[in-house]
Amino acid sequence: MSNKELHRLPVIQAVIEKRLRRSDAASQLQLTERQVQHTRSQALPAGTGPSRRSAKKDPTKKRQRAVNEDDLLEAMIDLQARSQEIFGN
Repeated sequence: MSNKELHRLPVIQAVIEKRLRRSDAASQLQLTERQVQHTRSQALPAGTGPSRRSAKKDPTKKRQRAVNEDDLLEAMIDLQARSQEIFGN
């Protein structure tokens, strides 16, 4: 590790432990807050849990491209059965 990296290490560690704000760390290290955030995220382990994106997915819903002919036929039959209710004809 270079001297520069050795100087960054305790500052980034303080940000991780929330003893130092990102803005203060950025001014100490002469970086932008975004660079400090990136360095902080690189220092943390990736984690073993599900990502936030995959946690939001509803397993009962199909993706739009996963709709097949049977699904379309079922929707058309349902629409035809409810057309009086929907359109009032």
